[in-house]
Amino acid sequence: MTLDYCNYVFTSVFTIELISKIIALGPFRYFKDKWNRLDIVIVVLSIVGIALEKMNNGHIWPINPTLIRVMRVLRIARGSRNFL
Repeated sequence: MTLDYCNYVFTSVFTIELISKIIALGPFRYFKDKWNRLDIVIVVLSIVGIALEKMNNGHIWPINPTLIRVMRVLRIARGSRNFL
């Protein structure tokens, strides 16, 4: 349960960062940078992962848990990118 809340918080923070960078730089300049494109892919995958987890908890859609784990690994890659 606590990990779910942390997941929501970090995904929200990264989404706010993404939106603020697009506003500050403008869409064309933002998408020129490859790191920014990686960021947007990972943020979108994070949001999709949260949605898939919620749908899987309700047994609406049979989802392979491995797919969700791969998305979590990509989120870690997004965080470690800030240290490069």
